[in-house]
Amino acid sequence: MADPVTYGVAIRNKTADTHNSRKYFVYSEPPNVTGGGVQKTRQILWSITDPLCNNSESVFKYTSDFYGFAGISSNASSKLDQETKVSIIDFEPVKIGTIKNDGTQLFVTPKDGGLQLKDAGSNADSGTFKIITDNKIPYPNSYVVGLARKCDGRIHSVAAVELKPGADLVFTPKQPIFISRVPFNAGYDVGRVLGSLGRNVRITSKGNHSRIEVEETGDGTFRVIEPYSYSPLTDGSWIRIIELFPGAESTELVCSLSERPLLGGGSYEALSWHWGEEERKSIIKIRRGDKISLFAVKPTLESALRHFRRLDTARFLWVDTVCINQDDFEEKSSQVRMMTEIYQEASSVCVWIGEEENDSGLAMDFIQLVQQCIERSDDLLLDGRYSRQWCALSALLRRPWFSRRWIIQEIALAKQAALHCGSSEVAWPEFIFTIGLVRGHVYRLSDIHGRVLPNDESRPWASIPTSGAARLVDVTEGLFEKSDHGTILKRFQSLENLVLNLTAFKASVPHDIIYAILPLAMDARSGYKSPQKAFSGAVETQNFPVNYSKTFFQVCQDFVRHTILKSGCIDIICQHWVPKEIEGLPSWIGNLSDAAFEIGPNREYYRINADSLVGLRGPGRRQYSAGFAVGSRMLSWEFGQGVCAKSLSVDGFILESIQKVQPSALKACIPLKWTRFVGWDGVSSPPPERFWRTLTANRDSSGNRAPSYYERLCGYAFQQSGKFGTDNVLDIGSLIDSGFSRVVKDYLQRVQSVVWNKRLITTDSPKSEGGLQLLGLAPAATQVGDLICILYGCSVPVVLRKIVNENSDADKYHYKLIGECYIHGMMNGEACELQKKSERERQLFEIQ
Repeated sequence: MADPVTYGVAIRNKTADTHNSRKYFVYSEPPNVTGGGVQKTRQILWSITDPLCNNSESVFKYTSDFYGFAGISSNASSKLDQETKVSIIDFEPVKIGTIKNDGTQLFVTPKDGGLQLKDAGSNADSGTFKIITDNKIPYPNSYVVGLARKCDGRIHSVAAVELKPGADLVFTPKQPIFISRVPFNAGYDVGRVLGSLGRNVRITSKGNHSRIEVEETGDGTFRVIEPYSYSPLTDGSWIRIIELFPGAESTELVCSLSERPLLGGGSYEALSWHWGEEERKSIIKIRRGDKISLFAVKPTLESALRHFRRLDTARFLWVDTVCINQDDFEEKSSQVRMMTEIYQEASSVCVWIGEEENDSGLAMDFIQLVQQCIERSDDLLLDGRYSRQWCALSALLRRPWFSRRWIIQEIALAKQAALHCGSSEVAWPEFIFTIGLVRGHVYRLSDIHGRVLPNDESRPWASIPTSGAARLVDVTEGLFEKSDHGTILKRFQSLENLVLNLTAFKASVPHDIIYAILPLAMDARSGYKSPQKAFSGAVETQNFPVNYSKTFFQVCQDFVRHTILKSGCIDIICQHWVPKEIEGLPSWIGNLSDAAFEIGPNREYYRINADSLVGLRGPGRRQYSAGFAVGSRMLSWEFGQGVCAKSLSVDGFILESIQKVQPSALKACIPLKWTRFVGWDGVSSPPPERFWRTLTANRDSSGNRAPSYYERLCGYAFQQSGKFGTDNVLDIGSLIDSGFSRVVKDYLQRVQSVVWNKRLITTDSPKSEGGLQLLGLAPAATQVGDLICILYGCSVPVVLRKIVNENSDADKYHYKLIGECYIHGMMNGEACELQKKSERERQLFEIQ
């Protein structure tokens, strides 16, 4: 069953009676109950508020789901009179039927002198559920069965009927609830059967709207303030704008929401804020003519609006979560396509990073001070009097806003922007100047004083170069070439590079991994055509329509298709870009759990795997060309259809099967068994060439072929094994930190980036059978029997695992992509040439 929606009803005393407080009943519209000679269905008091004085309120929360229950009445018999108390013995959640025989069926049986309730499958018609009572239940009795709801985290009975053994009872629940004022001196309490309650109001909560307000007015009537309901936009090029009415910071937030053409519709500011994972617990009110409606927002947005609201004049704002109907996928898709123009047309972008805390005011003031002390700004890093300010600035730069994916385009496209934290404000150019200045000083001090650790408490500024804020500055500075007026003249990065480079920036909705950065790419456009502005940049662009009605897998397909068509290769299947919490995707869509780096709790990067052999390509450049050869066929690939919809079929051939695997180099600690595996004792002779070149994937840190002096450095490194209390492994990380020269460190860092968590593998197939004795590095998940394959259009070899399809014959199978691999001597087209001369058969690999 789908997760239930939680609704809130704020019950408010607005009678202006300052002498008498009031209590209010909450009860449910009773279900229709048929079958088994059922007597009258009785309503039961569901909830009751505490006494409310004038202008006070009580919030009642309940969920949209229903429960069947078996219980007992306070009467000696099961007869349900007014004031009868009903207690629940057992309950079960029920699914209300949507088609014939689809609703839950419950079975009530005797147990240990009481009752128990069991789920008996699905056999109830549309709109109903069933309760069947065992004929072994004694009669007469004081038992009841009925309908229950969840209120404020607890299950409460809301309607009941007498229990008769052997009865089949069909319940048709109803969502509406009633609010009624408790008569003065009435003695009702929760769980009692209701009698006449006088004037009431009927409420129906629906959809995802989380709150309704009910006010009792001075004449004793009830007024219901319902959730805001959107009207469709007039045109695809129109937007909505909030008019935030003036008021003191502590008063309720009231605004209007009007639509206008995006271009020429009037001035407005755009808000940039962090959505986060919090629920929509806060309420703003939207005025439409004489009607007031409620709109639930996240507390972060409420605090932002309170700070941006003026005392005496209205403010016009564009706020994504309010101005776009988030429940309308068609509208949301259309509006997101216009995001470039929305932020470029805004007079300014107001960035809200949160309320003042952790000395954030001190940090914002310190940003100004650093700029005023440019000539001695490096002294501020080592002056102990400013330690508190550096700690405050470091904490400020780790705020969640800096890790949000949408902010990249919101800042990059802005004509002007300012950062707001509590009551403090800093212009965006001043902010990025400070970050750049501090980062330069940190790098210089690192060269002078040694490696600066991000968690060094004596140097609180040390984490700034690796903070989310510094990454954001780097990214936004390298996206565009702009005119003096802020017009984008040229875009510099492809969509592929943006997606792979920006994995540190998170999105609340998986689709936005792509959609949030689409306007920044030089080779893609969102599908919106501005009537006045052309897409700038000389690179040919490809349409990439935004469509939130698609599944995330379909969006991934769109991205992979786009990347293959634009790059002319399939290297994207070896990259890792999907958040690790997203599961259920095929193996050719790379998950960040296999990426080289991960972000820790303090927003710092740390290594978890080796670097990708594919890497980020420059224009027309690849690290390797294993799946490319002169005269080879054009790239051949296709997505699956029907039951194979999640497959990607690619043309290629099997090079060899893996015969032997060595233990993984966990955290770049190379097992000394590797040296014996390749026939080298690690001391008396130089390392075999295929071994020392494999340890660096035959490249230096710049991507050039590994220099010959790496042979000597490899031998020297292995001679150091055992010096760090690690007799069985060569700990590359400890060697890097042990004070070697820059040349040695550069070599060791290259080895670390290649072997981290990799396995050393060989094929060692008999040459007499046409086999190859190959040495290489493969992912930690590699097993004996896995296949080393060359896929045409992929620049590196890959490891595939053959998997027989479930419930099928052995001749029906697919492949799982284990990952890329380095195979010495087969990285630059040699395997393709070998295939032409050998009997290695080309085939279409169906990868899932």
